[in-house]
Amino acid sequence: LAIEDDNDDLCPYYDVGDEHIIAVYGTLKQGNGNHDYFLAEAMYLGEGLTTNKYPLQIHSGLPYLFNEPNNGNQVKVEVYCVDDDMLDQLDSLEGHPTHYERKQIAIDMEDGTTEIAWTYFDSHNKSTPTQIMLQHY
Repeated sequence: LAIEDDNDDLCPYYDVGDEHIIAVYGTLKQGNGNHDYFLAEAMYLGEGLTTNKYPLQIHSGLPYLFNEPNNGNQVKVEVYCVDDDMLDQLDSLEGHPTHYERKQIAIDMEDGTTEIAWTYFDSHNKSTPTQIMLQHY
């Protein structure tokens, strides 16, 4: 998986080096609890599906994505362009790298393109095989 840091075409109003593509699920999506606090000022790029399948499960009322490629479903995400400050705030919210770990993955966008985006995975646990694996939350 080739990782590119040049997001100028996607994030035209951020300075070079100060932009990041992030794919979110759960409480950070539009209409959910953390969106207005953390992503209201971010540039919305659209929806997509993770290129690989990953397990997305609910544990203790919160959604967790597990870094187990080819297990589970392609997960529906919202994709945003954020600056360094927003990324730092998201890392703090998600407890990166101790609670969730931020990693780059491929996202198949609804317009047919594929983008490389950061997303947050559970950093300590494995999915539960007997629990339902969701496609979106």
